[in-house]
Amino acid sequence: TVTSCTENEGKSTIAANIALSLAQKHHRVLLVDADLRKPAQNLIFEANPDPNANFGVFLTRGFTADALRKSIYKHESSGLHILFTRALRRKDAESFSTASFRPVLDALRRSFDYIIVDTPPMAMFSDAEVITDASDASILVVRQDLVPAVTINDSIDALSDSPAEFL
Repeated sequence: TVTSCTENEGKSTIAANIALSLAQKHHRVLLVDADLRKPAQNLIFEANPDPNANFGVFLTRGFTADALRKSIYKHESSGLHILFTRALRRKDAESFSTASFRPVLDALRRSFDYIIVDTPPMAMFSDAEVITDASDASILVVRQDLVPAVTINDSIDALSDSPAEFL
């Protein structure tokens, strides 16, 4: 899981670069854009995801393994697999929970060596904490001179309290 305290700290770019680096080393890698309010991976990869086959839909409406597999985009030049999302309505995004995320993650784990999850900022939404609770490890991206130290420390505390290893 790659997260940040606030917006515009570079977490989406770093998540994409980590995923690309692993894919270039011939690992089977999936990058999941789990920012249900302001997704960015479609902008980074210049993609137009199918509105009915994206991460947010699987969380709110359920999924089948076949539908999940078919919605994963393969970036041909790098071999990276990407599960895009589209911004959800506020009501749908607020229903996000570990119970809705864990089954999707578990289904994806069977097919990939690494799953890199790009989350929304921690100081704005609880989604990152929910995702981290189901993840193996987390990374906090902090942009210098942007976020107050108290906010950074609160984010570190939340990630450290998670079952995932805080890297």
